Parts: sequence; structure tokens; C-alpha cells
Amino acid sequence: MNIAVIDPQEVTSEGLRQLLKASYFIDDFLTYRGPAQFLADRRDLQLDLLITELCLPTPLDGLTFLDQLHDSQLVPNRIRHTAVLTYCDDLLFERQVRQRDASGFLCKQMTKEEIVERLDLVLAGKQSYPHPSESSITDRGTQVLSRKEKEVFTMLVRGYAYKDISSVYRMSVHTVETHRQNISRKLGKSARHEWFDIAKQMELI
Repeated sequence: MNIAVIDPQEVTSEGLRQLLKASYFIDDFLTYRGPAQFLADRRDLQLDLLITELCLPTPLDGLTFLDQLHDSQLVPNRIRHTAVLTYCDDLLFERQVRQRDASGFLCKQMTKEEIVERLDLVLAGKQSYPHPSESSITDRGTQVLSRKEKEVFTMLVRGYAYKDISSVYRMSVHTVETHRQNISRKLGKSARHEWFDIAKQMELI
């Protein structure tokens, strides 16, 4: 297995080297201080995994670098999987990385076991992100909510009170609350603004 790491901090690259060599059979482990150094390396090496820091110094930040990898056809011609490892544990950054088709989003605050577990998924050809994608949440809601839960879900998103919902659907307020708890558990979301976004994607409102 061939792995490359791009990170301006040598201590991070060395820590990953030790961790991954203890976890996988690695033929080549390459380290680079930045994207420019990586792109200047003309060795015709096929990489199984490229791990890059997201918050890289200008002019080529991590997101721009991911764009360039795809534009230059390095992914998937020479690089099978890409993953981001960063301190920027931010949902906005995570979405931007996902939009660029990176296989994984890893946080430096994770334990060694968590990093290896997520990289196992990446190397198996699966995506590994801390938060589920918006589309997967929508699909989950469409597939797992019962008809009655969808009705209660829609009423709650529209701002109806428990007593109004219980009157419309001839159920107790306690049953409405039970439906709400089940919906939160199934969607993995409990905030009303998050429900509103999901309901729009499910075309319920």
C-alpha cells in the first residue's frame, strides 16, 4: 500500500507514519510540507491513499488543492482515495470537502483508534464523515418514518402545538410526544430548524 501525507507540521506527518505503519502493510509512505511540493513530485507513483491537511498556507489551500487534484485527473488516475485530516472540526468545511468528493473527513482531535477505524472505511471504498450527508438524512426520513410519523413531523415543522395535532389525528398529547421522540431518534436530529430543512428536502412542506 502506498500512502502520502501533506501537512506543514512535521510532527503530524511523523505521528501518522507511526500510526499507519502499525496498522497497515505499507510499501511507501511519502510526506510533503504542502501541495506545491506534492504536485512537483514527478514520480509515477500510484497512491492508495492521500491524506491532506485542510488549513494549508496560501496560495493553495486545502479546498483549492482538492479541486486541482480532480481537474488534473490525478484523482482517480493516480490516487485511489483522498481524505482530509484537520483541526477545523466545522460542518461548513465538512460539506465543502464532501462536495469535492473526498472519501473522508478526519479530525486531529480523534483518538488513534477512531482515525484508523475511519481510514478502514475509506480504504474499503466507503465515505467516512463525522456527520451524515443531508441527502442520506433525507433518504433515511423517507424510508424509516411511518405514515403517522410523517404526518406528525409535518405538523410539528409547521409550528402546530401538541394539542392541535392530538385533536386533528385523534391521539393523546402523550402519543404526539412519543412520535416526536421516535422521529428525533430516527432522523438523528432534534432541532426544529434542522427538521425544517429535512422536511423541505422530503417535499413535505
